[in-house]
Amino acid sequence: MSRNLAIAFMLSHTVLIASCAHTHTAILLENHPGFPKVPAESVGVLQPGDGIDIKFQYWSEMDDSQTIRPDGKITLQMLDDVQAAGLTPEQLDAKLTQLYQDKLKEPELSVIVRSLANRSVFVTGEVFTPGEIELKNKMTLLGAIMSAGGFNKSTAELSNVIVIRHLNGKRYAAALNLHNMLMAPESDPFYLTSQDIVYLPRTRIVDLNDWVDQHITKMIPSTGSFTYEITRSTENGGVRYGAGK
Repeated sequence: MSRNLAIAFMLSHTVLIASCAHTHTAILLENHPGFPKVPAESVGVLQPGDGIDIKFQYWSEMDDSQTIRPDGKITLQMLDDVQAAGLTPEQLDAKLTQLYQDKLKEPELSVIVRSLANRSVFVTGEVFTPGEIELKNKMTLLGAIMSAGGFNKSTAELSNVIVIRHLNGKRYAAALNLHNMLMAPESDPFYLTSQDIVYLPRTRIVDLNDWVDQHITKMIPSTGSFTYEITRSTENGGVRYGAGK
């Protein structure tokens, strides 16, 4: 895939995601604490739309298949509504086992994830198979890149990997140093969340402001749907990017 085509792919999904709100603010950050990271404990939790199977070891007639409703609940025999979204499969397993304690003898059961709702990330740039990647439980930045065929060692600029994240009507971006992550495997993993966009550039992005202006602002028709507020400041001798006021 050519670089322009890869950028167009990324932008098409950015526009699609952003189109659900009237005003979006692009907050560009470089290793900035304001970037909304994904807590490890929230990775892998069940969400509305996920399909699960509940299997009982001794009560096969109670076996059930459920799709978590938009309100986050499922409806089970003898229990009625049970909150499932926000729990890991293991936590839901323990919760159901406890709820059935006074209703069944030996209520040993298993919660099996049958299908996930529309959860994916987009990886493009200097990878071998750019495109949409199914978001696996606890998928890291490096894991997503490897799922996209890995990076081109000859052309990828690993010190400036861009991650774009959408949250609460705002678009956040961070420049991450994947080279450091590879050299320090004991470092904290960078988890991805649904609809993240990962872009591996061919050359170093020196100024994120210029990069956004060139690859996003000028390539998206002015429809009034986007507002970019970008400021530049220095901290500890380095350049950092944050939201404009």
